[in-house]
Amino acid sequence: MPLIGLFISAFNPVISYATPWITHASPSVRVRVSDGTDRFTVRGFDLKFSNGKKAAQMADRTSEWKIRCTSGGAISARAPGSTYVSEFSSPLKIESPSGFVSLQNQRYRDSLYVYSIKKGKHTTCEVVNHVEIEKYLDGLVNSEFNAKWGMGAIDAQVIAARTYAFYQMKQAKKKAVHYDLDSTIKDQVYDGSTKEDYRSALSAERTRGQILSSGNAEPIKAYYHSTCGGMTDLPEGVWGKKEAGFKRRVVCPFCRESPAFVWDVPLKLADVSRQIQKGLSTLESYKFEQIKNWPSKWKTDLGTSELVSLEVSAVDPSSRATLVRSTWKKGSLKYALDIPATWFRQWIGSTKIKSTGFQILPAGAGHCVLRGKGYGHGVGLCQWGAKVMGERKKSAQDILKFYYPDAQMARAW
Repeated sequence: MPLIGLFISAFNPVISYATPWITHASPSVRVRVSDGTDRFTVRGFDLKFSNGKKAAQMADRTSEWKIRCTSGGAISARAPGSTYVSEFSSPLKIESPSGFVSLQNQRYRDSLYVYSIKKGKHTTCEVVNHVEIEKYLDGLVNSEFNAKWGMGAIDAQVIAARTYAFYQMKQAKKKAVHYDLDSTIKDQVYDGSTKEDYRSALSAERTRGQILSSGNAEPIKAYYHSTCGGMTDLPEGVWGKKEAGFKRRVVCPFCRESPAFVWDVPLKLADVSRQIQKGLSTLESYKFEQIKNWPSKWKTDLGTSELVSLEVSAVDPSSRATLVRSTWKKGSLKYALDIPATWFRQWIGSTKIKSTGFQILPAGAGHCVLRGKGYGHGVGLCQWGAKVMGERKKSAQDILKFYYPDAQMARAW
């Protein structure tokens, strides 16, 4: 066994079954790292551009190129100060023999793929980082939590993140789409190699290929969040859909140290009214009967009505709000509109209203206070709870078994 393998194995509390150090290669994950702009800058050492049919070594030494996506699926590359433009069809692969390519001053490992995407009347670039999954995990640890936490907590988070990524990779393959995950809170926050850390790199190696499974080595969608506030939730309680590997809520006594364990948010009803109307205006495609007491002419009625009160009208077994009742007044008419709490949180702001585990308290005419617990959706691993468990010398397996009691450990590669 190589010396580094002996070193890591000696400090490995995660693997409790016989596992060879050398396994087959881990897969690459495709992470969308940019979307919504039609031009950007890339930098790198001896950059190579190719699209399967055409290839070009763009410069010697470190070079900088302006990339632009144009109508018809074309992608152009031009060096600053030069009139020379090279045209490629989509997708365009950008790589460097150094193993790194910078996108808008953010450095990424392996390669970038640029897709020219037509959205309505506009054309945008979608940039996807193809990166070996263990290096991807190294890059996201300090974006999603903190590599300075205890080893058990770091390893548990890495296994959960690997499982989530592997699940999304399998789903993307079924749908035949060109990326697996987004680099934002839509999936997992990933900043390329910018926040890589020797501790997170060691964790990825210690836990190499380990995932959480619901059986037959199939990955679960291993959700995680900052702070559960005392009890985790289930996917159907948040998104209305059951997921394999999630059958039980977990009472968590560990996350009280989190700064978001309890919080208050004062709100002006006039501000809330505007946010609700703005949110409702995006729901043209939804069936209105999903919301109780929907007014027959909601655009007209809400636009000329006053929001007079808010209250939580339904909660789930974890005491999180599931419906928020808004009461409106128009002349002598009063009516109520029940809004899913997840929508309400999104419309007001998911960093402002940290979770749906809140109560609504009156605070004088035209005002209220949301008093809540926890941060995030509450499903799966509670990061602050894992932090405390790690400090108490709990292993990654202990932590994962606690927060994912209906899943089991498996090896994917």
